[in-house]
Amino acid sequence: MPEARFRRPAPKSGRGGETGTAGGEVGIPIPPFPWNPDRRAAIRAELNTYYAKLYGLTYDELRYILDPADVYGEYFPGETFRVLKNNEIRKYGEYWTKRLVLEAWERV
Repeated sequence: MPEARFRRPAPKSGRGGETGTAGGEVGIPIPPFPWNPDRRAAIRAELNTYYAKLYGLTYDELRYILDPADVYGEYFPGETFRVLKNNEIRKYGEYWTKRLVLEAWERV
């Protein structure tokens, strides 16, 4: 299995003006990481891509998992994430998670 490294700083979660410490006992004071849903979705998409690659999936296999109709056509009888897909199309006008994951595939 290939070795995977996720190169992104791990933020301290918190709210408001709280301060936390980075690294537990190291005691480096840092401000809490602000909640940003777009950044969170991008990080989740990158993680999904890392996991897919670690499992040995191809780009088309990942496309199939996200939306089988994207691979086999609109009349394919199966769906995997129908509720997520429908909610995102309603909210964003597109299947947002699928786009973010497939874009992350190209970067990772």
